[in-house]
Amino acid sequence: MERIAIIDLGSNSIRFIIMQIGENGAYKLIYQEKKSIRLAEGMTLTSRLLTEEAQQRALQCLSVYAHIIQVQKIKKVLAVATAAVRNAINGASFLKRVRMSTGIPMTIISGKAEAALGFSGVIHTIDQKEFLLFDLGGASVEITLVKDKKRIHSVSIPIGAVTLTEMFQSSGNVPLAKLTTMKTFIQGVLDKISWFPDYPIPVIGVGGTVRNLAKIHQRASSYPLPKLHNYQFPVEDLLEVVKMITGKTYEERQKISGLSSERADIIIAGSLVVQEIVKKAKAAYLTISGCGLREGLFFHYYDPLFDPDGKKQTHMLWNSVKNYMDTLPMEYTFHTHYVTAMALSMFDQWEKIHHMG
Repeated sequence: MERIAIIDLGSNSIRFIIMQIGENGAYKLIYQEKKSIRLAEGMTLTSRLLTEEAQQRALQCLSVYAHIIQVQKIKKVLAVATAAVRNAINGASFLKRVRMSTGIPMTIISGKAEAALGFSGVIHTIDQKEFLLFDLGGASVEITLVKDKKRIHSVSIPIGAVTLTEMFQSSGNVPLAKLTTMKTFIQGVLDKISWFPDYPIPVIGVGGTVRNLAKIHQRASSYPLPKLHNYQFPVEDLLEVVKMITGKTYEERQKISGLSSERADIIIAGSLVVQEIVKKAKAAYLTISGCGLREGLFFHYYDPLFDPDGKKQTHMLWNSVKNYMDTLPMEYTFHTHYVTAMALSMFDQWEKIHHMG
């Protein structure tokens, strides 16, 4: 059995997970934590410095994660820093402080590598062949065109929910004229992507902004499940949610059901980026992915050891169920088969109700 710690030092949040791989190759998430540290706070396209305050917030959080890694006796640590550190003039010196203070060996990844890892996290967990993928963070957005489950084009653009908020000072009450200016700016950036499809294409979104937008929609529509991964968000409804958000004051945004209060100041900038991407893609739905860079890091490590030929991606649902089953103690196989038979029988008998036969 092996445990792996994965750290994603983003521009808005730090995400920390621990994955466990059994001797049979079955894997499962055993711990996860997220902390909003606003590493990109104070950064703009012209001012590319990590502030001392932001660095201290990150170091304090990473010190806690280093302690957990030590207590859990984890030997394999995969830690990466993305756009904020990548774009900062003092990014390299900050990572030296991280290594000296915490012992965590963190690497700055390029925008291209960030897009590739995000793609890997999605393609391992959502069974779609052709789509446009975007991963919106605090200081950048990675956009990838996928055909036949292969990454054809990708680009990393240095605009994100935090940096756009700083650029346009949109954390408070935002007048209509400023909203129009922000939309025009985002549209101009997207128009420079020469390979952006000019035909309708499915869109998959990754990142805190899309997850929060989906949570708002789920709460408003009384969606019965607390799951976001693979959630189908009608673009027509998305545009209404964005309209609602941009029409509220900062204090009113803090009270929106489903919206994290710590995102109330950056949600306008983030939601406008999401809106302009799906509109340009002429998508009918936005599919939400709860998996991205962190999962991509994991599979980058896992696949060469346990799935070198990629067969587990061929029948994704079956292999996902099998992987889960292989993480469970299976001493009582008779009982397991009995419960399975009962569940299948109930499913068949209720076909007239669920219409999924």
